[in-house]
Amino acid sequence: MSDFTKKIIYGTLFVLGLLMVLSEVFFQFPSRGDSTIVGVMMGLGSGMGAVGIANLIMLRMYAKNPKLLKQKTIKVNDERNKVVMSTAKEKVYNLFSVLWWIVVLGLILARVDFWITGLLMVVIAMRTILLIYFANRVSNEI
Repeated sequence: MSDFTKKIIYGTLFVLGLLMVLSEVFFQFPSRGDSTIVGVMMGLGSGMGAVGIANLIMLRMYAKNPKLLKQKTIKVNDERNKVVMSTAKEKVYNLFSVLWWIVVLGLILARVDFWITGLLMVVIAMRTILLIYFANRVSNEI
């Protein structure tokens, strides 16, 4: 993807985020009685704006100093860093494998509607199925 395309994407992301935040500030959605949309507009707008402006700043830094881009590319493609990130992801996955079930148990004990607990259990099952699928796929490629 070219730098120009990235600038368009990140600029659009920033403008959309800014518009979401400003629309919330100027139109005062809470006065309509729905406070849920306030959190959605402010949260998504702030996040989109921050990601857009941060990436635009990084593109500008890379354009001014190509050595930074080269260092980043080397760091991202370094085999040692790939192994470190893979190991870290594995540990996080293993931790969350236990935490998901603790959350499900907590939801059951809190007597939350069954469809919410069931949905979480379906997500856990899908994650496990995907893990098995990709493990087999990578194993066959090696």
